Amino acid sequence: MNAMRHTDFFRLPGLLLLLLLAGCRESPRSPSAMATQEPRTPAMETVSTDELPAGAGLAVIQEGELRRNESLERLCRRLELDHETTRRLCRSISDVHDPRRLRSGQRWQVLEDSAGERWLALFDGQLRRLRLACNSDSAVVDSLHPTSRLRAAGGVIQSSLYEALIAAGGDPATVLRFAEIFQWDVDFLMDVRQGDRFSLVWEQEVYRGGWLQDSLSLSGRILAAEYEGLNGLKRAVWWQGEGAGGYFDGQGQSLQKRFLKSPLNYSRISSRFGNRFHPILKRVKLHAGVDFAAPRGTPVVASADGVVRSASWLKGLGRAVRLRHGDRYQTVYGHLQGYAKGIKSGARVSQNQVIGYVGSSGLASGPHLHYEVHDRGRQIDPMQLKNSAVSPVPEVELEAFRFHFETCFPATVLAEGP
Repeated sequence: MNAMRHTDFFRLPGLLLLLLLAGCRESPRSPSAMATQEPRTPAMETVSTDELPAGAGLAVIQEGELRRNESLERLCRRLELDHETTRRLCRSISDVHDPRRLRSGQRWQVLEDSAGERWLALFDGQLRRLRLACNSDSAVVDSLHPTSRLRAAGGVIQSSLYEALIAAGGDPATVLRFAEIFQWDVDFLMDVRQGDRFSLVWEQEVYRGGWLQDSLSLSGRILAAEYEGLNGLKRAVWWQGEGAGGYFDGQGQSLQKRFLKSPLNYSRISSRFGNRFHPILKRVKLHAGVDFAAPRGTPVVASADGVVRSASWLKGLGRAVRLRHGDRYQTVYGHLQGYAKGIKSGARVSQNQVIGYVGSSGLASGPHLHYEVHDRGRQIDPMQLKNSAVSPVPEVELEAFRFHFETCFPATVLAEGP
């Protein structure tokens, strides 16, 4: 990613709005706030368009970030633009882009081309640029077209999956996607052992030129992945037939299960299901769930799609959330510090949606999550739950899928290395 930091990948603006500010120098305020800084070394490469002469370099004059609740109109006032220019810009953006999508922290730059014209650029995420001319109502969308290629990596884990995959040429986004593929079968915090093996192939897009000062590489979908560890060899490929795409094993079964193996990351099991000596009540009683020790404030997610039955104080469990998953299963999340926004009785939640945060409310000796699973009203060991997969590959696609699956392994020979 060259000079771009990993954090820049997540903050990288997607929609680049370049607004021609032809009337900026005629602002009634003198001197204009847009001209209070000396032109800097051009921070963007040449942009060739119908409106700009070829080879017109753009130099950054001023830059910053949108303030909280700052609209385009308020930004224009802060830049001391005249009323007519502001009106045209606001009208133009509303024709092609919802102004409500502007957000706090979004980067902006004031640019000047070689002809002395001023531009306003708003960065928002995808690598395309929407240019709005302030002296007309026209809009032009430019895109940077990437060069796509396949990347492959593989290795042996010494300490963590993150460190091993990064050392093999991956990036944080790829590590996250890899863990998400196997999250129903592997807990990458508790199940990982030294000597576990992994390999994967993923798509990568490389952007060059345009307004980029450096080339930019963005990792995309993982096409094939395998992990060999405590629970044996797990393999998955991406398949999209007539229906929705997903990851499937060699038998065409989806890797996505109805319940997650763990409702939170950054944890360890501190107490398992069964009889135990209660540290506060000082007597032996059934511990009808699993305790996950984790730092206070760690997000807790719903282990399956469901409906909130209650989000309230639940005796010794303190602040707790109870979810109903169809007619058969319920899950309980106790000792929470607080609830996520929108979590209340009757609310629908999706698997992996944050529902609360680890705390120590109720009868708890320290911050942890108490997690229960109820099967037809009977409390069962969450670690022994017979987890069913979601829809498999349709039978009419199985032959094509199996051929595709067999050509994907070993994964590391499908693409060039890092």
